[in-house]
Amino acid sequence: MNLIFLYPNRSLLFGCILAALACLQHGSAEIPVPGRRPEIVGSWPGRPRGGAEAVVVRDRLAYTCIGTGGLLVLDVTNPTAPVPRGQLALDGYAFEIALEGAHAHVASLHGGLQIVDVTHPDAPSLLGVFSTRTRAVDVAVVDTIAHVAADEGGLVIVDVSNPADPMQIGVFDTPGNASGISVVGRYAYVADNEAGLQIVDVGDPYAPGLVGSMATRHHALEVAVANGIAYVADDFAGLQIIDVSDPAVPRQIGHVDSFASTRSVSLVGNVAYLAESYGGFQIVDVSTPSAPRRLGDAYTKGAAVAITVVGGIAHVPVGESGLQLLDVSNPARPAPLSLHETGGSAHQVSVQDGMAYVADGRNGLQIIDVRSPQRPVWMSRIAGGDRAYAVALSGQHAYVAAAWDGLQIIDVS
Repeated sequence: MNLIFLYPNRSLLFGCILAALACLQHGSAEIPVPGRRPEIVGSWPGRPRGGAEAVVVRDRLAYTCIGTGGLLVLDVTNPTAPVPRGQLALDGYAFEIALEGAHAHVASLHGGLQIVDVTHPDAPSLLGVFSTRTRAVDVAVVDTIAHVAADEGGLVIVDVSNPADPMQIGVFDTPGNASGISVVGRYAYVADNEAGLQIVDVGDPYAPGLVGSMATRHHALEVAVANGIAYVADDFAGLQIIDVSDPAVPRQIGHVDSFASTRSVSLVGNVAYLAESYGGFQIVDVSTPSAPRRLGDAYTKGAAVAITVVGGIAHVPVGESGLQLLDVSNPARPAPLSLHETGGSAHQVSVQDGMAYVADGRNGLQIIDVRSPQRPVWMSRIAGGDRAYAVALSGQHAYVAAAWDGLQIIDVS
């Protein structure tokens, strides 16, 4: 395993890591699971609980950030019994994750952007680290470019074409604290906390520039974009729906009130899933963005900090309770399937080929076989650096945002 620590502008690097993780997360594959009535039918015992911060599912694998536990990979083929496949300890606090090919990109508080090779989910390996002076909290990866939301460091852009030697190539200092990012086409949509939504042209990654912005009602924490509409998780102001068809002149066209703090938003077709801090999530029909309609809601075993839906299964990091899987094939009646305990504090997960790569805080990156969602099997763990905060996959590499230690690149072949 080769671990590369880079120390350019650490704050900028952390932001790039987070951005890359976000993009990868949205590219998850689907897992078909039949509908159920609400009931917990399985769990993954044998490990202390950790906080699941973020999860990405692909090919029946849930990649989960579990804070100090790093990255955890769960096989969720059977949602009632997730099976751990692998785990990788990472520096920092694993908070967000994105997948790109065989790589997981993990944004880690105090650990920057960490890149992990997840080709072999049972034995992920750290490829490289890109360090920042501020927290890497989200990351989106497009081709060989990682876009990192770096808190007060703004948006940092990193070239990860050589995972062993990631290089910062651009930065945009947003007016607020960059906490979430989504990249669509040539534009990066940044949830900038108290500064609302920032739209940045990243067509030339060496010279990113502001195109438009819009204040939101509270704190913009995360953003998802589809069909010219931005969906912003706006903390205690719920979901803000913004028309960005003209990125220079964004305008709000709808909103959904929340029961608590809306921490994350995930889109599947015309349905938005809102993760809420007080233990649950909402399911909203956004087929008409100007008139969103609540379809259902569900309680979770802990604070839902993120949500990834694949094939009718919701993968929800629930803080120290771990990773919870629910059947949402019937949005009006979400049904709990399993609860997977993590060894650290899971923040985010990316899934590829039946493996879940979990950014697990001080426990680093964990890899779990999630091909059976009802019975995940823990496979391996890779330690390294500060807290693993987020993870994204690309090819045979996982990119982990490791807070103050920046970006770690791990070979998971």
